[in-house]
Amino acid sequence: ENPDVYYWYDSLSQTIPITLTVERRSKAQFEILDVSPLALVAGSQDNVVRIRIKNVGRDTAKDLVARLRPESGIYVSVDESPIPALQPQQEAELLFKLDVSKDAVPGKRYLLKVLFEFSDRYRDDLTDTENAYLKIEQQSTGRPLAAVFIFIVLAAVLIIIVKKRSRS
Repeated sequence: ENPDVYYWYDSLSQTIPITLTVERRSKAQFEILDVSPLALVAGSQDNVVRIRIKNVGRDTAKDLVARLRPESGIYVSVDESPIPALQPQQEAELLFKLDVSKDAVPGKRYLLKVLFEFSDRYRDDLTDTENAYLKIEQQSTGRPLAAVFIFIVLAAVLIIIVKKRSRS
């Protein structure tokens, strides 16, 4: 059986409200050029880490504050580095003070997320992020150095004793 289907068409108009969000991305963009030092020792404290950045965009970043958000195992005592303005193609150096946990995994590359908060000529409160990496090295024990020191002292004492016996 085939039922007869009829459509009724009627012209009408309707207004539907929509919310449209337009977001303009900043023309200031950042790139990490260098991290110094490339590695830190597990358990070390008060390490100064320098991160060189460059504004590779086409707009000036004003009131730039770079905040460091490291992976667990690395702790930041000075976590922000302010820069008044960074022109296009201009480089700057960020300084951070880090402590490394004694439980940090040697040989692992730890992520250091750099969060940039800045304004440009059109908007305030802009953010951008870049990643840097830092390798953790094995915590050295003082035993090998102490053993070398003791060996040198014993050798010196032996030489002195042999010289005294040869004079007598």
